[in-house]
Amino acid sequence: MPEAKRSSRILALLLLVVLAGGIGFGFWMTDKAHEYYYPGRLHLLIQEQDSTFEAEQAGRHELSYRDELGDLKFDVVSVAKGTRIPIEPFGVFTQLAHTSGWRGHAFQIDSPGLYRLSARPWPNGAEVHLSYTDTEAIARWSLGGILLAGTCLGLMILPVIRLLKRPREAARPTELPTPGPD
Repeated sequence: MPEAKRSSRILALLLLVVLAGGIGFGFWMTDKAHEYYYPGRLHLLIQEQDSTFEAEQAGRHELSYRDELGDLKFDVVSVAKGTRIPIEPFGVFTQLAHTSGWRGHAFQIDSPGLYRLSARPWPNGAEVHLSYTDTEAIARWSLGGILLAGTCLGLMILPVIRLLKRPREAARPTELPTPGPD
């Protein structure tokens, strides 16, 4: 019987190690999502109603601005081709993952080049941040990492309780004392 207790303890410890690895992997997923989908390559501060910018690579670009500016309408046009790039406001999930107090729009650039950005209406002192990032992907991967780490942490409590509970049970007397003569 002691061998069975020892093997169940070893299994519980192995489970704890695997769950600790899951917690570490969950935090790693969250960190790497921010590095991969927000590489910091293009980050411009736009302070004019009409401006041009050079996109060095294709991919998702985002416009962010303070919530107090209200709804701004944007136009992005390729200078070389004259084609208009469709712009979409952030969806509910992306807006929740975006920093509170900010609004955002996203557009997809298919080829590097020079682009013209226009914003309407343009309040005095307005600032719009243009960046090469993917907040939606960051939110998905971060949520996945948080859920994985949280689940592993929750499951980790069960073997710990079991390991702590067993020694107490072993210390209890298994036989009831027999009453003596009165």
